[in-house]
Amino acid sequence: MMTKKNLYIGSAALLAAAFQWQAATANEHTQEALQHAKEAAQSVGDAKAVGEHASKALQHIEAAKSSNPELAKKLGKPEADLNSAVTNANRYNTDSAAKDAADAKSRLEAVH
Repeated sequence: MMTKKNLYIGSAALLAAAFQWQAATANEHTQEALQHAKEAAQSVGDAKAVGEHASKALQHIEAAKSSNPELAKKLGKPEADLNSAVTNANRYNTDSAAKDAADAKSRLEAVH
């Protein structure tokens, strides 16, 4: 027979598991964003590659923020850097794009 106490304990355990899953998912997306930011920063001289990797990093940042809204503030600056990297890459301002991506990489490393 299920008592109220058992129901509360089960609900609490389920909720805790959901939070752990969300945190793990957000961490995974942040790691993926970091990897793409690194690849963008290393793509000096190739505006297309910088833009593609920065765009992929931005997709992972959005997914991380969706999984854990508390990360939104921490990811704001690297997100802005990556947006700038995409803009500069689209303008073929490759050096600035790579620098923006390197800044995003440094800031994403600080999140962890």
